[in-house]
Amino acid sequence: MKVTRNNSNQLIVSYVPWLTGLSLIGFLMIFVASAAGGYFRSENSLLETILILSIVFCIVGFMGHHLVQRIQVIFDKPSDTVTIQRRNVLMTYQTETHKLSDFRCAEMQPENSQEGRHSCRPVLHFARTDGASSIPLINAYTQWSGQTHSAMALMNHWAKVNVVDSDSQSA
Repeated sequence: MKVTRNNSNQLIVSYVPWLTGLSLIGFLMIFVASAAGGYFRSENSLLETILILSIVFCIVGFMGHHLVQRIQVIFDKPSDTVTIQRRNVLMTYQTETHKLSDFRCAEMQPENSQEGRHSCRPVLHFARTDGASSIPLINAYTQWSGQTHSAMALMNHWAKVNVVDSDSQSA
């Protein structure tokens, strides 16, 4: 996760999974090359080659749609909102909006694993009238870089320093 804007009115943190996307493209290219090689060596018929490629494209497309999502978290003090925007490989957007005054903290949530791994995922916590709400930014647990931990700490610091004045919001 990377901080793209940080001022007293707005904090924007983004995550673009370049490595995951490039890995999927490499995976796809290997299978396309092997299927084409099998066809040109006459080991497979054209129909078998098309079937193999169709299956591979469906699997890689499904994985790409669910794993390669650009995520942007926007803390906006003037409008008292925290907006979470997600864009997948098909360029469709999902937007969640929460009140900044309900934001409690951002943390790296550890995985409950008996295998001894130390994986975690970024999570935002909000206070609600119907109870606390936790929103994972990314569903997968993984080993995150120090830059992601720093971005989560900055979200917490920014929210404490830039407290929304409830009097100015109600006026």
